Amino acid sequence: MKSADEFDNKIKNKILLNREEISSQESQTIWELFQFKFLMTNDLYNYAPFFKRIVMKVFNVCIEENIFICELRHIFGFVFDDERKAIGVKGELEIYDACVKEIWVKYPLF
Repeated sequence: MKSADEFDNKIKNKILLNREEISSQESQTIWELFQFKFLMTNDLYNYAPFFKRIVMKVFNVCIEENIFICELRHIFGFVFDDERKAIGVKGELEIYDACVKEIWVKYPLF
């Protein structure tokens, strides 16, 4: 490429789907195979008891792999309870807090 911008644009155009690709059969058939799986697991990940299990799994794997800094990226507002009601940011933070406390009991440093 003649410039960094030209290279960046070429890569961006290869990665991102444009309107024509989104509406084409080729793109749709690829995603048809995965879309139902994404939808099934999305609700599972956002169900509060399972969400806590996922967070604990992440923490435990980090410890097993000797990872000292764990940065979780999460979009608040999607975790729900048994009645499919959002537990809210406070409820989600309580899950994180409970997980951290459980890890400290399991692996005390002091």
